[in-house]
Amino acid sequence: MGHDDNIKSVLLSLLRRDAPDFNAEYITFGSIGKKSPAHGKALAVYRGTIRADRILKADDLLKQIIGQ
Repeated sequence: MGHDDNIKSVLLSLLRRDAPDFNAEYITFGSIGKKSPAHGKALAVYRGTIRADRILKADDLLKQIIGQ
């Protein structure tokens, strides 16, 4: 896919500040089909027809991943 490697690299850099032994294999990317509710929601937010339910910041994501 497009920017997977770049995104994974940034995530690993951030994660390894707090968890130096974090396994890179835990980060995977997959496709979301066009019939998925997630696809419809993301597209509507992108087009501006609806507002995002919430906006995650890097710290929010890191807390979810490493559990702090």
